Amino acid sequence: MKPWRLLGAALLMAIAAGLSGVLLLEHYGALAPGGVTAQLCGGTAGAPSGCETVGQSAYAAVGPVPLAAAGLLFYLSIAYLCVLATVAGEGDERAGAGFVAFGALVLAAVADLILLGVQAFAIDAYCRLCIATYVLGAGALLALLPVRGRALAVRALACTRIGRIVAASWIFGVVAMAMATAAGSVAASTAESAAEAQRLQEILDDPRKLEEYRSDRLFRQLAEAPPVALAQERVAVRGAQGDAGGGAAGGPLLLSMFSDFLCPHCQRMAITVEALRERSGGRLAIAYRHFPLELSCNPGFGQTLHPGACLLAMAGICAEGQGRFWELHDLVLRDPPRNPSKDDVLRIARQAGLDAEAMAACLDAPDTAAILKRDIEEGERAGVRGTPALFLNGKKIPRNEMLVAIVRHALRESAAAAVGSGGTAGTNAAPVAPDRGSGEAGAAPDGQDRR
Repeated sequence: MKPWRLLGAALLMAIAAGLSGVLLLEHYGALAPGGVTAQLCGGTAGAPSGCETVGQSAYAAVGPVPLAAAGLLFYLSIAYLCVLATVAGEGDERAGAGFVAFGALVLAAVADLILLGVQAFAIDAYCRLCIATYVLGAGALLALLPVRGRALAVRALACTRIGRIVAASWIFGVVAMAMATAAGSVAASTAESAAEAQRLQEILDDPRKLEEYRSDRLFRQLAEAPPVALAQERVAVRGAQGDAGGGAAGGPLLLSMFSDFLCPHCQRMAITVEALRERSGGRLAIAYRHFPLELSCNPGFGQTLHPGACLLAMAGICAEGQGRFWELHDLVLRDPPRNPSKDDVLRIARQAGLDAEAMAACLDAPDTAAILKRDIEEGERAGVRGTPALFLNGKKIPRNEMLVAIVRHALRESAAAAVGSGGTAGTNAAPVAPDRGSGEAGAAPDGQDRR
């Protein structure tokens, strides 16, 4: 075999090793955003490059070993073997070393095809630097093609003095390179961990950054959470109608609230929720769902916190039947009764402009109790453990005090989606709603009534 072929293959492998080193640094986040990989891989300021997407995917490592580290070691070892082959003389030692390199490159070509398929079908992104290493490997394979029929020459690496020197030098070299690659990977991983620890410490030391971090985390949790299927029939809705909560791009949002008329936390939350709705420009609807914390209708709750809550919940269902649920709702929340009797409920119904006789009949109707039971069972299936419990388009809001920030964020995304799909978004699509029930502007009241 001509020495220039071996040296050409060694040069191609050295270049591939350099690209693998860049990919390894990218895997550990050691390169600045928008740096060399973004320039080589076509990344933009607003979106990661294909190299970054592939490098941060679940397929970028096998256990604790990044594929970029394995590639770096492989390409360096093949380059070193080709160099050793050029100094081994014209005999079988050179051909044997060349055949080992050729066989390794054949296996690598198969692995490269598999990895390319993973990028195409599993990750749905292409790493240009990875593909460049595949091409360089194919080029080295072509350079060593003349040695493909010299398999028997491999015996010279064990049977002759020069062959044994070449084999031993290569093995010791590979071990040394493996140790260096491992040490470099550990150093890069340690540096990444230290940088992350420093970033988190800076967040903890800055209340504003800490709140932003918590908000971003909540937004991600809410975006990734699976929606809960909530029934829409016979639910009192205030605000945007039609496809509210339907998930269409830029469509109205639906905030479902499992509540108890006599829950103090619900009373304060209702003020915040209504302020959000009023400031949303018609892009937020409120759906009220009954979850009274009283054993007579909600035995699964385990105790009675609010005597008379079940009766008021049934009155709310009856008021919905007369088309005046929100009038009753607002009146009760302004001046909640203590352990109300049926006569108390009928008096409140008259004040809300309801037909008291129809209300009395409705309170005794089996259908009313069945509707209340359905709401309670739906709340139990959705994981409601106290009130108020809030769901935005079916996704449970993990912390009630973050309601305002979460709704603002969702309204901004909805408005952007509407504009992007050719629709229009109201000028008030991102509300700045004060919380008139908690002390801090722009924050929802915390807490629930729970067992």
